[in-house]
Formats: sequence, structure tokens, C-alpha cells
Amino acid sequence: KRFGPKDKPDSSAFALEAALSLRVRCPLKRALPVRLKGKMMQCCCSSKDNDTMRAQFEQESGLLLPEVRKAEPPPRQEPPSCCKICCGIVVVLVVLLVLLLIRVETAECAIESFDHHLILPKTAQDEGVPEPFDRGTSENMNLTDLDIDLKGTWWMDGNPLTAEHLVSFASAEGTQPFPAEVPVYNNLARRWTWTDDISGRIVMAYYAFDAEPESALVFNFTNSSHAQIVPVGGVFDGFFGFNKINESAWDRPDANYVLQRIVNGDGSEGPAWQKFIDWYDGIQPEGKVLVWSSDSSCLRRCQYFMPCFMCNLFC
Repeated sequence: KRFGPKDKPDSSAFALEAALSLRVRCPLKRALPVRLKGKMMQCCCSSKDNDTMRAQFEQESGLLLPEVRKAEPPPRQEPPSCCKICCGIVVVLVVLLVLLLIRVETAECAIESFDHHLILPKTAQDEGVPEPFDRGTSENMNLTDLDIDLKGTWWMDGNPLTAEHLVSFASAEGTQPFPAEVPVYNNLARRWTWTDDISGRIVMAYYAFDAEPESALVFNFTNSSHAQIVPVGGVFDGFFGFNKINESAWDRPDANYVLQRIVNGDGSEGPAWQKFIDWYDGIQPEGKVLVWSSDSSCLRRCQYFMPCFMCNLFC
């Protein structure tokens, strides 16, 4: 189609686009006049001048004509950088760690907390509550044949691991001759105490997965005053010494503390009772200690992942 000089101005864009899109040479190579903003523009239908005419038209009109050239490809999307991936993994791990610490701090399905004064049976009786700790007595242990007295409740005085403090030898039995092997099941409920804070709870969580409740702490007595201890759990290797100082104290040279009796087998105050109370009041103002309240390994572990009602159904 040819456009004459009398075409209306509003048809100029259409005229130029039509001319530019012909892509063939006009036989007469005539320029097509286009009126734009009151001006006459000569538009040649020769394909080699199309780009020049397009640029001139767009500059004069301030409009962009529809693109007839090949469209540019969309911008390339760069893959996520290694730094972003690593940061995402770190964030997820931190969130999981925080959630785990919350579960450790609030676990109560197989853990019981109580005031340390209740270790003394008379205090528990005055408070009208059952004795919360399983002290050794003549009824639940027997080392008479070995001439060894480990009845009552014992304090690890000077233990560098201050989150652990009291132990009971309940269930311990042994007979001569020496050497005599005496297994002590103090990983059962209410036979070991930990501090009621995050450090004590973390230690308990470790033991929940590292040792079964029925795991025994084995004492190999060579005589009535000396033994080697095979520890519970995989955190310790080798043997520990156990040497008698007097009737109410045993030295633990490898562990750097002295085992002292704070409650006698009959429930009365032991020689180190007041020293233990003063010490624990100093490190734990709230005065709470923790014990296992269940012998179920399933319950001890489940409490760190699910609520108690679900653990009770599952275990």
C-alpha cells in the first residue's frame, strides 16, 4: 500500500510501521511521505533503511514502535550461591539446637526435681512426702561378708563435675573370697543426683542415650579397703581407684574427690551432712536436685522429643 502526503497525522505510526515491515525493495524506490507532528518524513520502503527510519520516527514521536527485530532472551537467573546454601543450613541447625535445648530444659517424664533437704529422711517425713532418694540400707544391700559398710547416702565432695553430687549403693552385694566383684546399679531411679539447672539436665540427657538403666558400676575389691571401679557410660575409659579413708569416707584419687557419707544407713545425719548442705546452698540458691524417676530407658529418651502423654502411650 502506498500512503499519500494527505494522510492524517494519527495514521503516521501505522504508515511507518507498514513501510518498515515490508522487508522488500520498492520497484521504484520511492520514499513514502509520512506526516508526524506537522512534519513530513520521507519513509523509504527499502529494507536497508528500515532501522534508520524507525530510529528517526521514535525520536520524533516519543513513541516506541512494536519490535520487529528478534526479541532479546530473558536475563539469565544465577543459581543460589554456596554462601547462601551454607547460611541456610546453619540457620536450620541453630533452630533445631534451640528446640532441643528447650526440650532438655523442660523434660519431666522420667525426671523428678526436689529440695536437697529432703535427702534426709526426717525432713521428708516432717514435710509429709515420701523419701525421694533410695539410700542404701540393711534391707536393700549386703556387703557384710566383705566387711565393707557403704550404707546410707554419699556425697562426691570436691568433684570437678559439680553437676553430679550424691550416690547410693543400694542393691550392692558381695561375698568373699577376694578379689570380689560387686556390681552397683546406681543408674536406676533415685540412686544418683544432678543439679537442677541446664548443665545437670544436659548430663542426664547424655546418660539417657549412653547407658541403660540396668548398667552396673562394677567395683573390683582386692580387699575390704581398696577397689578398682569400671565406670558406667562411654565417656570414661580404664579404671578408677577407690581407697578407704575411714568408716565414712573413701578417696577417689583418679576423680579428685572424696566420697563422704551424709546420711547413715538408719536415716540419721551422717558426718558430712551439714557440710554438704552449706556447699549446695552456695552453688544452687534454689536448692533443687534431680533424679531419674523411672527405670524405663524408652521413657528417659522419649521425653526429649515428645510430650509425656505421647511417651507414656509409646513406652
